[in-house]
Amino acid sequence: MAISSSNVKIYSDSACTHLVTTVNGTTAASQSVQVTGLAEHTNYWAKASATNAYNQTGTSAAYAFTTLWAQPNVSVVASNITSTTATLTFNYSGNYPIDTSNYTDVSAYWGVNNSQNYNIVQFHSLDNGVPEILNLTGLTPNTTYYAEIEVDYGDGLANDSITFTTAATSAPTVEITSISNITSSSANVNLSITE
Repeated sequence: MAISSSNVKIYSDSACTHLVTTVNGTTAASQSVQVTGLAEHTNYWAKASATNAYNQTGTSAAYAFTTLWAQPNVSVVASNITSTTATLTFNYSGNYPIDTSNYTDVSAYWGVNNSQNYNIVQFHSLDNGVPEILNLTGLTPNTTYYAEIEVDYGDGLANDSITFTTAATSAPTVEITSISNITSSSANVNLSITE
């Protein structure tokens, strides 16, 4: 007997009374039916049915599954960069629950680029849409720094990294304004210095 139609129905309850979506399959005996538009980290129940050429329909038992969390988005941005200071802003958006006290869930670092000595950032919290701001001081002028954030979720890793360079300092401007009290063995050189 040939299969004339098949479909997969997704339900939001174990009794399979609240239909979420129906996706038609093919007439193949073995197939994979892609169902899209489901919510993240949600329980669903799937039932499949197939109809043969004699208009007889067979239906599977309900099969329970839970969708995964969507990948969170993380970013780090450097701003207000001077020769000795900078502001790092760490952003997180998503619904995946983050435990900021657990370094296996979230980690962030900053330090001189290509150095092995990085500073660990301990977040107070990392909440959806609420930036975590870190003001850096005592940086070295004209130096490239590195910053990174990583969030482990499910079987994945969301991360972002940047480099930024502090401003170079400029040499002071020196001007001799006059020379006075000139003797046979000394002189006063009067200067004007601006930074």
